Amino acid sequence: MSEELLTLKSSINNLSNVLASGGIDYRVVMVGTVGTGTYEVCVPPPLGGADCQSNGTKFRAVNAHVESNDALSILLSTLGEASGPRAWKDFLRPEAEKVFVPVTDDNALGNDFAPLNPLQWDADLLATGSFGTAAKRDYAFYPIAGTNAYPAETVCSSAVNNGSVYLELAKLTHGKWFSVCSASFGPTFTAIGAALGARTACERSIPASGGAPFDPKKVNLTFTSSDGKTSRDILQETADCDAGADGWKYTADGKKLLLCGAACDAAKSDPGSKVSIEFGCATQVR
Repeated sequence: MSEELLTLKSSINNLSNVLASGGIDYRVVMVGTVGTGTYEVCVPPPLGGADCQSNGTKFRAVNAHVESNDALSILLSTLGEASGPRAWKDFLRPEAEKVFVPVTDDNALGNDFAPLNPLQWDADLLATGSFGTAAKRDYAFYPIAGTNAYPAETVCSSAVNNGSVYLELAKLTHGKWFSVCSASFGPTFTAIGAALGARTACERSIPASGGAPFDPKKVNLTFTSSDGKTSRDILQETADCDAGADGWKYTADGKKLLLCGAACDAAKSDPGSKVSIEFGCATQVR
């Protein structure tokens, strides 16, 4: 995996660049041995901090030794740590979509060296209370695994295993897999960033309103295309999204904004587009 780690280091900022260009409020957690050695991972700036370390609220470096086949077990064990260099649960936001991008040329094994049961791992993850429910998962898998290009599931040329457990988790969570045998992960991370942008395009968290009391009747949205040539107001809808609405609504819990109809389609089809959320003026309602 030494070559894959070098490619990871040189390409990881492609992912953050795509997310940032789409106006997505993102955070990245990297679980692995932190450092500059052959089998260590150093995420460089601007995503990573100085000396391979964490970077404020954007990037958390979790210093945990990960072998080629135990990443899923390590994720669960470190998730249970409340503090220290291996802790990362405190970095999560309950309302945010979480995405796992394991990088491996092997499969996920348990203590008995048999492949992990993906459904049991999913149940264990959901039991932590931070990743949704079986009816509505707040996470997805986009593995870079030992398979040929999606949707193929055959082992690629330099891999040990196709990573069937990771592929099953990708299917379960409506994700997608990528090949670890790619010459460069740059295009891979760009594609993952675009996929995540499309996945989250129609659901936006409500940002801080600058310290002023939040008034749900004084919120307005504006859509701007990635090339800057198209800009239009998105009006609040009273109809349901599945009943032909074209605009935005609050989610049932009132914690997010949901784009509907053509507004959602426009955001999905243009990953670099931005949806600006403004406070203070009476909400424009369709």
